[in-house]
Amino acid sequence: MNMWNNVINAWWPLVFYPATDAPRFTKGMWAMIGTAIATLGVTALVYVLERREKGRIEPLAENDSREDFKEQKDGELEGGIRKYDSMQQ
Repeated sequence: MNMWNNVINAWWPLVFYPATDAPRFTKGMWAMIGTAIATLGVTALVYVLERREKGRIEPLAENDSREDFKEQKDGELEGGIRKYDSMQQ
């Protein structure tokens, strides 16, 4: 991930903001608008997936009263399922 960050930082200004396009950097403007929209989409997707994962794991760990899923002292359940809170540590 860090490698791609360095690639973007090195080549973004050369490709989208060349001196020959001054003072109107239309390629850079459209690239930045596209990047902003893509960032909003990825952020929304991560939010939805995180909420969905949290909703699937927590109710089983906290509300399940079956004997085979009793909580042990380290936060792991006997059935091999971890509580959501213990995974965040």
